[in-house]
Amino acid sequence: MNNSEFYSNVVPQDVGEEISSLINTAINLAWSNLVCSMQQSQDCLIPDFGFHGKYPDYGIPMNRHLYMLKYFPAYLYEYTKMYQEIFRRAVKRGIANLSVLSFGCGCGLDFYGLYFARKICDTADIAISYKGIDLVDWDYRDLVSIQNNFQPTFSNYDVAKITNNYLEGYNVLVFPKSLSDFSDESFKSLCDNVHRSRFTLPLFLAASTADGATDRQRARCERCR
Repeated sequence: MNNSEFYSNVVPQDVGEEISSLINTAINLAWSNLVCSMQQSQDCLIPDFGFHGKYPDYGIPMNRHLYMLKYFPAYLYEYTKMYQEIFRRAVKRGIANLSVLSFGCGCGLDFYGLYFARKICDTADIAISYKGIDLVDWDYRDLVSIQNNFQPTFSNYDVAKITNNYLEGYNVLVFPKSLSDFSDESFKSLCDNVHRSRFTLPLFLAASTADGATDRQRARCERCR
């Protein structure tokens, strides 16, 4: 079963085809970039890539390309479902706008999930804004053509420097597989500022963890509540 057939079983056909097209574009581009990185590398060796107690350095371009090849399709599906649930709850509560702040957004994968979830849920009447922050200036953030003033913004920013004033105005805070990326000091500072901030209620907090979440990840999920 190809991507289009899979997604057509769970979403409208036109959206499924667009998702399939995005996946193919992302994978082909990542593969091409990986080949170029290997040709430019002195040793031409692919690093041992994964989450084995130590997280990859995404400041290294080759690691970003490997991430896309390994995780893009599965995480896109996961984040699309996540935002569908947020939209469902927003509609139920009569919320007119969702302002998303994504911590450790990487390539903007969760933005693509937001983009497709909005189409699937047919919630054009809900105003959307999205800002993703990450220490690394990732590639792959501009793979879809955005219309209707639904433009994402991205910032290379350290969460340790975030203040409560920075957080105000958002009503959706997202941690896309990023809970373990922050130092204990940075995460504590972020949580303290979240608790001090004045949000427009209700506030949605969404944290996605990798399979086999560690005690540290689970503890941080609890701290986010």
